[in-house]
Amino acid sequence: MSRPSLLMRSLIAARAGLNASDAECIDYLLEMRSATASELAMATGLSKSAITSLVERLERAGYVTRDVAIADKRKVIIRPVLQTIYASFAAYYRPVTDGFNNIVASYTLAEMTFLKQHYTHMKQMYDEQVKNLNDPNYNP
Repeated sequence: MSRPSLLMRSLIAARAGLNASDAECIDYLLEMRSATASELAMATGLSKSAITSLVERLERAGYVTRDVAIADKRKVIIRPVLQTIYASFAAYYRPVTDGFNNIVASYTLAEMTFLKQHYTHMKQMYDEQVKNLNDPNYNP
């Protein structure tokens, strides 16, 4: 399921004039609401220099803003520009959302409970593997 999902997200990103990494970064920002470059690098697995270039592209395209942090003037806070993001992406994700809602409506409560548990456990497993893979001493 991840391959067709990745392909779909890459094609939607291209329609919005972005590459897949740019669009994934927007997705992280939508979830996080705001982040520093370091936080985005950690969330995405991209290097800080790659994040810097990525954020510059997104800012030029109007998808994000950058502001100096009030508490620490050395930090820059990156925020998504919701109006631009929705204008560029909403129409492409509407059929996905509608399809998802139709699929979910066909499930029983027991099936939904099972799926929720399954995805919770899968996320925990992936998070653990990400943690392991980020540890320089990890050797399976």
